[in-house]
Amino acid sequence: MRAVDLFEEDGEVPCIARELRVSEKSVYQWRRSWRAGGREALRSKGPSGYDRHLGPHLQAELAMWLEEGPAAHGWADDQVWTAARVRTLIGRKFHFSYSVSGVTRLLHRMGYSVQMPARPAAERDEDAITAWREVNWPEVEPSERDWLTVVLLPGYAPELNPVEGLWARIRWSLANLAARALSELEAVLRRRLNALQYWHAVLGGFLAGTGLALEGPN
Repeated sequence: MRAVDLFEEDGEVPCIARELRVSEKSVYQWRRSWRAGGREALRSKGPSGYDRHLGPHLQAELAMWLEEGPAAHGWADDQVWTAARVRTLIGRKFHFSYSVSGVTRLLHRMGYSVQMPARPAAERDEDAITAWREVNWPEVEPSERDWLTVVLLPGYAPELNPVEGLWARIRWSLANLAARALSELEAVLRRRLNALQYWHAVLGGFLAGTGLALEGPN
């Protein structure tokens, strides 16, 4: 159990939270349980209440899957985790049954918060976006440079830009960060962007989230 190993090594809470990709609040709770009851206290004990199926180590696994994004788990239409989707993911991975309200409480205990989706811009032209998807995109040809293809996206359509998914994930990962200086924030951003280049499934999820086929441009 990785959390226990890190506790036994006297790891600092912020470092453990970053490695396990969970909130510092969760790490503090796990450490208190570990100090009180040892390794066994962190094992999943099954249902002991209305929705307490997942022990701390399973919560850490869930957090890693959530970080991969919805597209990596079969929801390619957008990059939004809803309580219903997390409920389905928990059922697939752990074979536990949760209510939607139970999932909401679980995510709150893990340090997640509700985010309201932004409203579409008034300038957004749905007909132009649809036409671009159906007409312009299939006609795009790769450029003379194999590593670069420049594509002009329609205005006010961020869902077509995979970079929007990347930055949304980065912003989500910074939710519990209280940087003491801009230099610290810059260092964290650089580390997380550098780490992303090895997460091929996550990067593929950003592309899949646009709904654009990639047979043409690379």
